[in-house]
Amino acid sequence: MLCIFCESKFEAQQLLAKLNDYKIVTDYLFNIYEIKLNGKDIILVQAGEGKVNFAYAMGVITEKYPITAVIGFGNCGYIGKQKKDLGDIAISDMVFQYDVDFQANHYRLFEIPGTNQVVFPSDLHLKQFALMACKYLDYKGQVGLFGTADRFINSSIISEHLNQSYRIEFIDVEAAVLGQVAYRHHLPFICVKAISHYGDDEAFQTFKQAFQAANERSSDVVYTMLEAMTRKGVYC
Repeated sequence: MLCIFCESKFEAQQLLAKLNDYKIVTDYLFNIYEIKLNGKDIILVQAGEGKVNFAYAMGVITEKYPITAVIGFGNCGYIGKQKKDLGDIAISDMVFQYDVDFQANHYRLFEIPGTNQVVFPSDLHLKQFALMACKYLDYKGQVGLFGTADRFINSSIISEHLNQSYRIEFIDVEAAVLGQVAYRHHLPFICVKAISHYGDDEAFQTFKQAFQAANERSSDVVYTMLEAMTRKGVYC
């Protein structure tokens, strides 16, 4: 069963507007939407903001449903060197949590204790479906490194440091959590988001103006992926 994750009710509604066969489950501290598409079962999880909310939701979902793959969508910041437009699609290659540091306990920088992992890779097949969806929609898509932390970057100095020191291209709050839990459960994973800001000194103002359109474009790509995957029976 494919599992789709997003933060907010607004993001969930943007994807659900493209579907017509679903029901809502409200038994938990977050909403679950059970979807039928091309005869296949899918769930959409509206997890709430932040790493803890996503980790909690992932824990519940992996116990309740027979999950076969995890896809995150929504918006993200871009801090890479190449010029990108707002609304361009960011596809995760690898994800990691750049606010993790247990070096004093003899772990590598950013290594999650108990995993022996610094980064969590995205699934090759899901990347291919994401790129095909971008091509079909005539959206610009780029595969790159996601850096995750419980913070909103609103500083050109910090963004430049993160890019130059760690080669982070896309910044968000959830991708690496999905990657970590998916890794622990041996599940294929990817994040497909649209750029809503640049992580510079004007990031919050840009975000307020662009996040709704970014979320819509991200949901377009994910819906196109789901159509193709359910028709072909991939990870379903």
